[in-house]
Amino acid sequence: MTEQDIKKIEQLMEEIECPKDFKCVKENFNRLCQVRKFELDEHLERLEKNPSRCPFAVPFIYWHMCICQMRMHIIQKLKK
Repeated sequence: MTEQDIKKIEQLMEEIECPKDFKCVKENFNRLCQVRKFELDEHLERLEKNPSRCPFAVPFIYWHMCICQMRMHIIQKLKK
């Protein structure tokens, strides 16, 4: 991870209110929710059995979309 990535993550942690207390970051990205990024846009689909338990999961037609800015950054920049 680059210094720029670390700074962006720190910035996001200051800007986002996370009800999960940034477990994804604090556990070194080892316990990330399962998502799939759509190739044509920036949306993430939640892939867990009960995605509605997450405060960042938003129902969208037949699936749940992830709106967590941290998760979006992680999948875009860190490819996780």
